[in-house]
Amino acid sequence: MSKNLDLNAEIVAGESAAGFYIGMNLREIDHLLKEAETIEYYQGFNLVEKIHSTKGYFVLKHITGDKGSSVYYGNGLLHLEFNNSSELFCIYVYRGYLGSYKNIMVGDSLNELRAKEALQYDEGDDMYYRLDQEKYVPGLAIIALGDENNDDPIEGFCVHNWSMQNA
Repeated sequence: MSKNLDLNAEIVAGESAAGFYIGMNLREIDHLLKEAETIEYYQGFNLVEKIHSTKGYFVLKHITGDKGSSVYYGNGLLHLEFNNSSELFCIYVYRGYLGSYKNIMVGDSLNELRAKEALQYDEGDDMYYRLDQEKYVPGLAIIALGDENNDDPIEGFCVHNWSMQNA
């Protein structure tokens, strides 16, 4: 698997997106982060402003009081979450990403994906999860505005392995 940014890469639930794969170590992308700004999170830090004003990469350390790191790229197009062991457990892709999941892309209608898979909105996470016989299917969440009955455009995808989050 690639260790370089690929904005056309297929989105594979529970495995990969954007040229990155779940379980990879932060050190594996050191070559991409040579010029990146590294910020220690502090009270009052405006993360939203920083995300939308940075065209390249930046690294945010200790965002929630733990030892994990977040890597952001391209005005919010890509967000990578690394756990305390520096292992990638979550990949978010947003507008501008050109890869697809089952031929569905960011910006496509949520109903196009509903036609292929059952989805349920989780109010706690503000994301849709795939369903199989009333149970969440792990590995992928879909970000779209609204609630269970909308047909808004897909804002992003979240490829993840939540069991690795606290490692």
